[in-house]
Amino acid sequence: MTTDTELTDRLAALRDGPAVGATPEHVRPDDTWARGRRHARRARVVQTVVVAAVLAVVLGTGTVGWLKAQQPDAIAPAGATDGLALPDTFDDVATWAPERALDSGPFVALQAGRHGRLLGGTTGVLAAVGPDGSVGTLDLPGLLPLDGSADPAETVAISASGRYVAWFYEDADRTSDALDTTRVVADGVGRLDSLTGEVEQFAFETQAVVGNGLGFAGEDLLVPIWEPLGGSRTAATAVEVLAWRSGADEPETSAVPVAFDAGLPFAVPGVDGTLVDSTSRWVRFVTADGVVARVPTPAGPGSWLAASSPDGPVTVLRQVRGTDAYRVLRAGTTGEAPSSVDADHDLFAVVGWRDPQTVVGLEYSSDRPPAYVAIDLVDGSSVQLSTFVPSRVGYALPLVAADAWTAPVAATGEPADPLDPRLLYGVPLLAIGLGLGGLALWRRRARI
Repeated sequence: MTTDTELTDRLAALRDGPAVGATPEHVRPDDTWARGRRHARRARVVQTVVVAAVLAVVLGTGTVGWLKAQQPDAIAPAGATDGLALPDTFDDVATWAPERALDSGPFVALQAGRHGRLLGGTTGVLAAVGPDGSVGTLDLPGLLPLDGSADPAETVAISASGRYVAWFYEDADRTSDALDTTRVVADGVGRLDSLTGEVEQFAFETQAVVGNGLGFAGEDLLVPIWEPLGGSRTAATAVEVLAWRSGADEPETSAVPVAFDAGLPFAVPGVDGTLVDSTSRWVRFVTADGVVARVPTPAGPGSWLAASSPDGPVTVLRQVRGTDAYRVLRAGTTGEAPSSVDADHDLFAVVGWRDPQTVVGLEYSSDRPPAYVAIDLVDGSSVQLSTFVPSRVGYALPLVAADAWTAPVAATGEPADPLDPRLLYGVPLLAIGLGLGGLALWRRRARI
């Protein structure tokens, strides 16, 4: 039992505190030194782990970004000489691909794509596939916006050889003669010579409504001019077709009937600089000089689409609905029954010719990726030429130069797909910030 004297002595000791330099009875000097050493070791371990983790995140993100940004090697088809090469795969333009312009043409195809913006969203771009398979963007002055709903076939076109690219353009400085319409309008048409780099532009006298697009008959450009119909803000109609011939300084009025414009989106390049239109009862062969030949379509059910063989006046018609038959009708014969070719393909369109007896069609079904296939009109055999990356096909199919269908097919390799720069730079910065914040918090708690 504690006496009053002992209690008084203890209270006095607590009041006065330990003598200067004295060590409390419950503290040993060697224990203090050991705890300090352990704390220092823990601090070094924690700092090392945090620094290593931050470096791993930074290096990992940088490595992934570098690998994804690598451009594939240019395609080199076996036995190919100078000229075009048809890629075996058409891929969408990568969202974060650098806007790398092609040095020169001719171009194999035009593709629409989207480029990402750092602040969010995307902007439409037009890319071209070069003769060696390289892909680069085209900077065409005043090109109408290519958003997610715009098909480039409505505003751009490529010539048969891939030398010329044409486009409708808008002039931001033009304030007079603006059309009161809800339709897309253009102030003129431009033409790029990909061999020389020369850009020419022809301004319309007044704004024109963009209708069914542009078309090349060989190397000659056909430009339908549309106007609002009867003062309507929503309806429009074609009033004339201009022809911009290869080598000419500007377009001129052509003899092409305005009714041809309705079939322009479905017209197929034919032989000797013709466009083949089969959207009416007649298959029409059209050049810059007008309609040069007509062939009646066979009677019977089905939706027809025609193409002209490069070795003569042969018209191939789209498969008969509900069957695997492809009807062939020779031009100039009205009474001859068309022959039939059986091929196991559901073609969405006929797009060109591989050789005099092999037609190229677009196969587009819900159970497999779209592809271009070559079908032999003699025995019905087929070969796949080009396909599309299923998960990354663009919102519009490529516009392929007619001469490219006869070119050798080449492997394109894995396309570049650069990492989103917001991830490439944001993740390392976030890791560094979290690492520094974690260290500061740990040091603060260790001092308490």
